[in-house]
Amino acid sequence: MRVRARAFTGAAIAAFALSGAAWADQPAAPSTTPAPKCFRSHDWEGWKPADDAKSIYIRVGIHDFYRIEFTDSCPILQAPNAHLITKPISDLICSPIEMDVKVADPPGGMAVPCIVSGITPLSPADVAALPKKLKP
Repeated sequence: MRVRARAFTGAAIAAFALSGAAWADQPAAPSTTPAPKCFRSHDWEGWKPADDAKSIYIRVGIHDFYRIEFTDSCPILQAPNAHLITKPISDLICSPIEMDVKVADPPGGMAVPCIVSGITPLSPADVAALPKKLKP
């Protein structure tokens, strides 16, 4: 009886290994998730607050625009003299974790952190649809 059990187990393992080998030869399904579009922090040229105080629009280089979303509202973004204090975690920014953003309202205003929750590259059509006052 033990011999049969071993023979069956060996046959089952062999069949499993062969089916796995055939499965491994199949091409991988193409990914539908787009690769993140990254930018270099030193290429960041300007910014404008969105109307919702939960995001800003930035211009990177000459033609690239992004929407930076925050986890909470940062009302100080709407102040006329507000300025950003950014401390890049990395020169190459691909995800929210790589951005450290604070907003201050000078003179003497304290810097308020705005936690980045999303970075969305804008298409040329998105940029064209932005009102002029929101274009950095």
